[in-house]
Amino acid sequence: FYGESSTSRLMRFVLPLNYMEQGFDLNFGQWNEATAIRSNDMINIRPKMITREYGMESPKINPHFNFRRYDYTYVVGWIHGLNPRNSFSNSITKIDVDTGMTTVWKTGDEFEHPSEIVFVPNPSGSCEDDGVIISCVTNSKDRQGSFLVFLNARNMREIARANFDEPIPFGSHTHFVHRFF
Repeated sequence: FYGESSTSRLMRFVLPLNYMEQGFDLNFGQWNEATAIRSNDMINIRPKMITREYGMESPKINPHFNFRRYDYTYVVGWIHGLNPRNSFSNSITKIDVDTGMTTVWKTGDEFEHPSEIVFVPNPSGSCEDDGVIISCVTNSKDRQGSFLVFLNARNMREIARANFDEPIPFGSHTHFVHRFF
């Protein structure tokens, strides 16, 4: 389990959709190391490595920034037991995709594992990181210790928690419905 599942790391791929010229970077160098060079009917894409450290998954961004340039992504860290020295273990991390700087929320318990996150933007927000991160956190030791955590996306501080009396399976998926009617 450790060998395969914990080797994920964060890369940025940029695929230009509007340019067809051949032989030069279709991203015009604006994405640092991420390049896209057309050769006949194929675009060869090289990613920018955001971080060299392993052990994260399910990157999410503010959905208002889909198909636009964005500065931040949020990732879930793998289980502590897989690699306890990994800084992403049992955490949700905000990563600046240009600088690699991180802001981390840790569960504080090796048995608490965050699941897939969702970014809920502030409807009247003016900044990309103005919103709330939601994740279901499974406690693998205490069957009644799982909870839903709400984090301020700007500073990654916990702003609310909903505790569950029932066990929540590890790896639960999360979805936010803006309107329910």
